[in-house]
Amino acid sequence: MTQALTQALTQALTQPTPASVTTAAATLARPPGQTRMHEMSLAENVREIIEDAASAQGFRHVRRVVLEIGELAAVETDALQFCLDVVLEGSVAEGAALEFVTTPGAGWCAICAQTVALHERYDPCPHCGAYGLEVRAGAQMRVSALEVD
Repeated sequence: MTQALTQALTQALTQPTPASVTTAAATLARPPGQTRMHEMSLAENVREIIEDAASAQGFRHVRRVVLEIGELAAVETDALQFCLDVVLEGSVAEGAALEFVTTPGAGWCAICAQTVALHERYDPCPHCGAYGLEVRAGAQMRVSALEVD
């Protein structure tokens, strides 16, 4: 790894992040005050999922990784791309094409008793203006497909 890349990665890893980040696979909890870019944790989890699949299914190379990322998942795809490029070095997925598919957000409005499109986590209901919608879709991230050799 080049010195510039190492410095950039170190700087990215020392930026404050929320105490917890929810993904489809698990809740990644960190003690308050621990500083780590959550996209790096997500990238490490993606690598682990890929390596587990390679071990279980016997493939030796991944050509393409498709990730579904919810509109409400609070994942910066540029940062995730950077982290995946670093984390996947030396793995069966080194050099794999990465495809990000955005899944739409949706929330349940108890006032309207219906599911509505939700583009930001704390937006009001587009029909009645009520706040406090329960997120029903779009807060997940998952590995949806691997193209392998």
